[in-house]
Amino acid sequence: MKKILSILLVVMMLFALAACTQTEAPPPSNTGSNNTGNTGNNNTGNNTPDEPPEENYDPFGKFDPPVTLTTVRSTTNQLKFDPDNPEYRSLEENKWATKYRDILGVVFDYLWVIDESEYNQRWNLAIASNDIPDAAVAKTGIYATLLNGGYIEDMTDVFDKYASEEYKYAQERDGGITMKATTQGGRLMGLPHNGQEFTATPMLFIREDWLNKLGLSLPKTIGDVIDIARAFKEAKLGGENTYGMAANKQIPTGFQDLLGFVNGFGAYLNMWVEDGKGGLAYSTTQPQWRDALLALQSMYAEGLLATDFATMEWSQAGQQLAQNLVGLSYGSYPMPTAFITANRSMNPEAEWIVMPIVSVDGSMSRPQAMMSRIDNYVFVRKGIAHPEAVVKVINLGLVVDTEVDDDPNRDPELKDHLYKFGSGIERPGKNLDIHDDIHEAMVSGNPDNLTAEETNLYNSIMYGIETRENTFFMVYGSEPNSTFYIMKQNMINKNYVVNEFQGPYTDTMVEHMGILDQSLNEAMFAVMMGGDISIFDNAVELWYSGMGGVITQEVNEWYANSK
Repeated sequence: MKKILSILLVVMMLFALAACTQTEAPPPSNTGSNNTGNTGNNNTGNNTPDEPPEENYDPFGKFDPPVTLTTVRSTTNQLKFDPDNPEYRSLEENKWATKYRDILGVVFDYLWVIDESEYNQRWNLAIASNDIPDAAVAKTGIYATLLNGGYIEDMTDVFDKYASEEYKYAQERDGGITMKATTQGGRLMGLPHNGQEFTATPMLFIREDWLNKLGLSLPKTIGDVIDIARAFKEAKLGGENTYGMAANKQIPTGFQDLLGFVNGFGAYLNMWVEDGKGGLAYSTTQPQWRDALLALQSMYAEGLLATDFATMEWSQAGQQLAQNLVGLSYGSYPMPTAFITANRSMNPEAEWIVMPIVSVDGSMSRPQAMMSRIDNYVFVRKGIAHPEAVVKVINLGLVVDTEVDDDPNRDPELKDHLYKFGSGIERPGKNLDIHDDIHEAMVSGNPDNLTAEETNLYNSIMYGIETRENTFFMVYGSEPNSTFYIMKQNMINKNYVVNEFQGPYTDTMVEHMGILDQSLNEAMFAVMMGGDISIFDNAVELWYSGMGGVITQEVNEWYANSK
């Protein structure tokens, strides 16, 4: 899921803008001090010979002489360089490398850099040859291998002493999900990799102008959603080929998918949820799926879904939305920036509204937190001389934002955050804070207090409202018709269902989980397309009688030990 969304975000200007950051923070007060970091001794000269030196655990204390950390990283085609610009020349020479050196006295030495598609494979070779860096970002499977091999430093005390207030607050802001994932046996093994949009959930997008044309109200139940889809089709509001509600073969894409619909039944996909008996159960095997699948089967039989939706990519479903063939769609927070924008551009009368998903009985629905499973960890190698240097680097990345570079000669594809150590590490809820600021500016009509990043977004929103060339206002800004407003309400009310399993993958999971998920997925689509519900029931039985039962036992062993 995380990988799919990261690919989508590359395409959209919204997230290119959000990658830019705004202000240069003043250097920490003790920049240039002789704090060596690990002991932090700061003898002021007032101690008597019998007194131990005072310890100074400064989150931004500078190493003098500098400390070198070996590291590795993956790259994508987003990471670009400009050999003529020292701020973007290479991974070793850029504005972030300069900050690490000048403010912290930390220098990174890259052992290897490789495309993200080969990152895990290269890690496996490094582990086999015992050629392991001091610190790096590791995916879940590699993290598990490093943990089981005894390669990871216990960072419990180091984090407690050196983590900045911002870094510690990040663990509260995301509900403790990231810290829980990094804590093994009560100890912090490595460091938390914060930044995922943990309140990203499915939402419901509706053609408001079509509702008004038919005199319909916003839906309050799943039954209302189905009735609206039927009304849109019967009225042929998008022409002869109108079919009502968007869908595609990839349920959890965040674009024109069915996840929000099934969540309305209390059915969740590919996550571990509480079973009501003190343990965890795999969500895709739960009985709530039966009613959801039968409802979709009826909708398909009525022609309320595209006849070929089960073979359709998310982008193909999006193109049909843009072409005015559908007036209902589930998706997540970035969805307006793609095909809804295209639809409004091609159809001057088209107006969309976003709202929380609805449930079967009209009670408050609980959507799935799509990115609540932590996939990235900060690995710190056991036994390195200065593990606190890694904490300080992350501290700096969370509190110092690079300035918006308005140089017209600079390639706009040079994205500052990609040069950071842990380029995806951000303050949780950062985009929600940006939403609040922009909304306030839109209401007051005064953007003077916005940061440079927020000003860029504000200007784009106002331009889109005027020209219909973007729908950024449906993501940031206006309330209640914006996706980040819904995400904010989710966070305030804690109204989302998270993946309760945050432990490292076991060997059984790595070997069998993909095949097990595929068998359930095939059964679900077979039922949607008209097959008997027993197809799904049998698939669930086979899931548990196969390695699914073993995996469930492993997950519950972790869950019992994590409490």
